[in-house]
Amino acid sequence: MILLENGFRQQEDKMKTSPALLPWRIRSYKTLAKPFSLAYSSVASSDADSPCPSCPSNPDLSVDSVLRTRKPLTEEWMISYLLKYKHKPASALGFFKRLQLRVGEVLALNPLCVLLHLLVHSDMNRSAKELLWKSLSAESSPRPAAVVDALVQASKWYVSELRTFDCLLFFYVHAGRLEDAMEAFGQMAKNQIFPGIRARNDLLAAFVRVNSFGSARDLYREMVALGMELDCCTCDIMMHACLKEGKPEEADAYFSDVIGRGVKADALAYTKIIQAVCKEPHAKRACEILSEMKMAGFGPSEFVYITVIGACVKEGNLVDALRLKDEMLRHGLPLSLVVATTLMKGYCLKGDLDGAFALVSTISEMGIKPNNVTYAILIEACCKHAKDERAYDLYCQMKKMGMVPNVFITNSVMLALLENGKWAKVLNLFDEAVSAGIANVFTYNDLLYWFSRSGKLQEACALWAKMEERGVEPTVVSYNNLLLAHCKLGDLDAALNLFSKMRE
Repeated sequence: MILLENGFRQQEDKMKTSPALLPWRIRSYKTLAKPFSLAYSSVASSDADSPCPSCPSNPDLSVDSVLRTRKPLTEEWMISYLLKYKHKPASALGFFKRLQLRVGEVLALNPLCVLLHLLVHSDMNRSAKELLWKSLSAESSPRPAAVVDALVQASKWYVSELRTFDCLLFFYVHAGRLEDAMEAFGQMAKNQIFPGIRARNDLLAAFVRVNSFGSARDLYREMVALGMELDCCTCDIMMHACLKEGKPEEADAYFSDVIGRGVKADALAYTKIIQAVCKEPHAKRACEILSEMKMAGFGPSEFVYITVIGACVKEGNLVDALRLKDEMLRHGLPLSLVVATTLMKGYCLKGDLDGAFALVSTISEMGIKPNNVTYAILIEACCKHAKDERAYDLYCQMKKMGMVPNVFITNSVMLALLENGKWAKVLNLFDEAVSAGIANVFTYNDLLYWFSRSGKLQEACALWAKMEERGVEPTVVSYNNLLLAHCKLGDLDAALNLFSKMRE
């Protein structure tokens, strides 16, 4: 090895006196004269046309000869050979693969990085990715920081191809090695190398995909601190992270930050931020962003209108909700069942049942049929405003249309009818619910309470027996209701027995 280093020093002195002999941007052979685990001492003589004085004039013949002799090679010899074929990347890749097959393991890092630069510079990205997978997938592969440093060093020997660093980042991300990707990113930043926006967004999205929201925020802050470029995709990813984490209030801050840095929002960014602020809900802010979206030349989609209308209804702002509905129709978007049902809910929250039913008539004339959600909203409103007969009629309409009212709808209608003492309809509804298998303990408790309150002890006891027969487990409320019936009729012994049973 001492003889080898002395040879390099003599060669370096020769190059200082003859600048024309300086090879392919290698500034000094000192960077190559390090001891490696592979040491090939028999190096053929050089000539003026060779990219490296140690590289033979007939590389193909020499490589075959070396492979036959099975002598180990120095990194210096491999790099010089790769650079001789820098304009023939396929040949360089073939040479490298032959060496990998020969030694049966991943070869030295520096030649690998030279070859990666060469492949990416020649737009052989697929080959570069395959080479990374084969060379860096093993557990014993070099640390990401070491790979980055080797790429930086290799760029001094060959053209500096920044896309190679993007390729490395893509590799770690797609391999699911996000900590390694972050280590590589940090080392690139130390070397003042900024990966492309697509590679950085890919890493951001990967963090969000695995719910690593803190890492995504840290990466975003580092990108901003280093003055790296942001785009709409960056904004979309961070807003999606806020929604996924259940922090929609933070999405607006990211949106404002990115837009404030000169990035022009696209339709997707506007849609995402509107979706976020409507989650809070913050209808006024949503309307402001919707106006900005239209001023920017983007036509809001039906989804955007539905989202903002829903936020307005949640805040009780039916005026703006109806205004947006009219605006949506003017822009040629249809009045969908979702929009109509949302507006019906707004009418019902305001106690305007006539307005809600007028809207039902409007959509029916348009050929739009109400669904379970529509009926549930209308029935709930009727029950709340003591319109028990109207609620019962809607319940019957649902059944005629082939819909099966759920237990919540059934219980609501039953309670509304019980308030007005309409026992026949109540018992009919109860029997239908039991037959359909939707009656739950709350259904039994509601009826049991009204039996007890009305002094119908016999009916209450029969209902209790039916509960046990059906395997419905009584709750404390169930026991209290039946105790009330016994006490109301002065049957204290039966009440005490039931109380003892309850304690057991």
